[in-house]
Order: sequence, then structure tokens, then C-alpha cells
Amino acid sequence: MKAHSKYLMFSTCILASLVSNSVHAECSLTSLRDGSDMNIESSFLDSEEAVTFLQTCENPYTEKYQQDQNLYEQGTQIYQNSACVQCHGSTGKGQTAPSLVDGQWLYPELKTDKGLFEIIAGGSNGGMSKWHAQTSNNPQMMSTDEILKIIAWIRKQE
Repeated sequence: MKAHSKYLMFSTCILASLVSNSVHAECSLTSLRDGSDMNIESSFLDSEEAVTFLQTCENPYTEKYQQDQNLYEQGTQIYQNSACVQCHGSTGKGQTAPSLVDGQWLYPELKTDKGLFEIIAGGSNGGMSKWHAQTSNNPQMMSTDEILKIIAWIRKQE
């Protein structure tokens, strides 16, 4: 029985270590509206890239779009079919909202893919709505993957 207890204790310690490490590896996404945690969780529908982003805050599509014209064209279609064009225009140069492609950002956080994700997903106090399905509590809104592809498209425009 003593050996079994030691094994159980060892296994529990290993499991706690793994859980602790995965918690620290998570990307912390914060609302630009009020500074609260956005609590966006990975789902079984997420792509490998979306899961990676939610763990690291690094957008794998940004580099892929720089190197692959076909992916970039897919991103163009996603952007142009999104609600983004209503305010930011079909080329991202702005209409009633600021340009997304001139490198001039109203919020310094937007210089990073994480910051752009936070404002697209969680909105802002300046009139930007919440566009992520989880933050808006609307399954018809965008997925993590769609937002990441739009961000990669924006980055290639800059």
C-alpha cells in the first residue's frame, strides 16, 4: 500500500506540474474596453493556428500570408465578406472608421497581432463592436481562426 501511495503522490505531482505549465503557456487576452479578461477558449472546431494563437498570442497566419499568395487571397475574401468593410472599406483604407493598412494606429496595442485580435474580438470604447462569437455570445459572429486570417491580411497590407 505504501508503494501505491508514493506512486499516486508522484503521479499527482507530475499532473499538477503539467497543468501548471499549460496555464502559464496560455495567452492572456484583455478587453480594450475595460481591461477585463476576455476568456476566449479553444474549441474542437479551431484550426491548429487558432489553438497556437490562444496558447502563445502569436498569429501563425501572419508569416504564412507573407509567403503564400493563395493563403493571402483567401484572407482577402474573408476580409471582404466580413462586416469590417462597412466601416474600414473594401481595401482597408478606411471609410467611417480609420484605415487598417497605413500603419497608423489609434491604440498602441494594435501594433501587435494580439492587440488587433483583442480589439476585433472584444471591441473598443471608440465604437468598435465585439466581433468574436464567444465575446459577443453570438455563434454567427467570427471564429478565432477567421479573425486571425483577417489580421494576417491586414499585416500584409501595411
